[in-house]
Amino acid sequence: MKVSFIITSHCSDNLRPKGNYYLKRQIDSIIEYCEHDFKIVIIDNESHTKLEFPENDDRFIYHRIDDQTIEGVTGAFNKGMEVAYANGCDILITCNDDLWFNDSINKFISYIKETNNKDIVYAPVSNGILPPSKQRSDRAYAGNFILDCKTDTNVINGFCYAFTKEHYEKYRYTDTQYFNRLNKHNGGGDGKWGGNEGQFIENSERGVYGVVFTECFVSHDKERGWMQLNVESGVGIGRINYEKKYKYNN
Repeated sequence: MKVSFIITSHCSDNLRPKGNYYLKRQIDSIIEYCEHDFKIVIIDNESHTKLEFPENDDRFIYHRIDDQTIEGVTGAFNKGMEVAYANGCDILITCNDDLWFNDSINKFISYIKETNNKDIVYAPVSNGILPPSKQRSDRAYAGNFILDCKTDTNVINGFCYAFTKEHYEKYRYTDTQYFNRLNKHNGGGDGKWGGNEGQFIENSERGVYGVVFTECFVSHDKERGWMQLNVESGVGIGRINYEKKYKYNN
């Protein structure tokens, strides 16, 4: 089974100046530790600085979004899954760029392969999750536990999660979109910047639940630039006004 690491990334002086640092750190950790056949799908969400990655390595797939104000980070997540699925990947791991892996990622992938359940959203534990999330931990430990994903206090955190291609086929909103940015749990906004958790809550009504595999620990800086993109009518991409309300990543 081919694994995809789908990384949504952005690098710009105003919003995310350390974007390339985060991306390189995550890529290096995948190459160093992952023992499974993998692809790395990089979704460039309108970076103003060129993203740096091994362009001549056929394990990498790059796609650029020129205007992130249209679909926000939700559109980037959707595009990443679409690209990974179209390239024959069997396991889709969606990642924020400000995290990095160790060798426990192999146990995580092996567990997904062994269970291979299309109703599950799989996730690791991490130090970069705010309480009261049950996924918060400073280390890996034995076992796993279930989150029913029925409420915002019992749902998989959107910073890193995985599911099979069969899950994608069953639960995607359209043929090319897993997330409906206007799902009924999107927080009352336009759904562009609200994270993934609301879709998991909605999909729980159709059978989705989460499994937290606690033997996999993922380090996460949780670098958030609380800003909101405010684009004046007729203003081009180069003159976007970033206000301090926008949450770029979880």
